[in-house]
Amino acid sequence: LMRRRMSGRQSVQTYRCPALRSSGLAIGETRDRRRWKVSGKSTLLDALAGKASACIAVRYTGYGTGRPKLSALRELAGSRNWSLRFCPDSKYDDHHMKRAAARSKEATHDRIVDAAARAIRRSGYNGTGVADIMKEAGLTHGGFYAHFHSRDAMLAEAADHAGGEAVAAMERITASTPPQQALQAMIHAYLSKEHVEAVETGCATAALCSEMPRQAPEVRHAATRRIKEMIDLVSRQSPDWGQPAAHERALVTIATMVGTLALARAVDDAKLSDALRTAALKHLAPSKD
Repeated sequence: LMRRRMSGRQSVQTYRCPALRSSGLAIGETRDRRRWKVSGKSTLLDALAGKASACIAVRYTGYGTGRPKLSALRELAGSRNWSLRFCPDSKYDDHHMKRAAARSKEATHDRIVDAAARAIRRSGYNGTGVADIMKEAGLTHGGFYAHFHSRDAMLAEAADHAGGEAVAAMERITASTPPQQALQAMIHAYLSKEHVEAVETGCATAALCSEMPRQAPEVRHAATRRIKEMIDLVSRQSPDWGQPAAHERALVTIATMVGTLALARAVDDAKLSDALRTAALKHLAPSKD
């Protein structure tokens, strides 16, 4: 496909080869106020084979896929005494590469936060070090400050992420259960033996509440926001949602659930752990049988 267009006084002729569009190499030749843009090595050689002289500007338009073809271009240019000028494709560099880099950095950031969210529930805030988190995320320690300005900033995001996972798990239960059974289903899942054992992926409030008063304000704020969401979610399951009594019951329910889970995890007596859960379930979600 050959196309010619006029740009002011300059005639621009473009050669394209659809099969080689992804070659990653675009060539612009300027001579006698004319410019050719060629995509692909074969098209380039065909277009320039008969030229006695040329000044060629080479632009990369892909992730380096055109670079291996430059050896042939240099060989041709050397035999014809052509001059070569290499420059980046500004549109590609400023748009595509920056966008790809931003996506990559965001994915890396999320990986660090996810690793930190698991670590704080497993080892506590004080037992979570930057080097360990970066290692768990598959990264070097030196890259930490490209994502967070401090350790507390990372812990705040980790607390928010961990708390958000707990709220999301509760929301999934309410969404898949009839409204009149949603609260009971939520309580039973929260106080299940499986949740007691799933410290690393379970409720962050139960895992970290005793450490919270000693954390930085930004960490406490992130955790508090998620606790408020849990209270609101429980309150919304009441028929009188929006009334002070519904909110008060939700406060008692969340406090009992979190406290029971924390105690059930703390004791080294399996029978006592089960008894704590059974008593709380009997009080919060009594069987209708």
